[in-house]
Amino acid sequence: MGTFRGMTKSKRFRLTIIVLAANFAIFMYGIYKGADLSALGTGLSLLNTPLYAYILGESYRPSSKSIPAKTEDTDPIV
Repeated sequence: MGTFRGMTKSKRFRLTIIVLAANFAIFMYGIYKGADLSALGTGLSLLNTPLYAYILGESYRPSSKSIPAKTEDTDPIV
């Protein structure tokens, strides 16, 4: 249980879970209404593109300022 609490501190994880739940709800609603599943999947993939860009950006340059700055002690000796 403690591991799950640590995972929920991640903005990327929370955002991904929210978007996955929204995608599931929209997809189920589309099936209920008899929508074309190919068009529905294409629309959902286009809506998810900003999420993918955010996750990629956060992976390469996180926005949290808790990352310790490099000092002389942490730099490798060359």
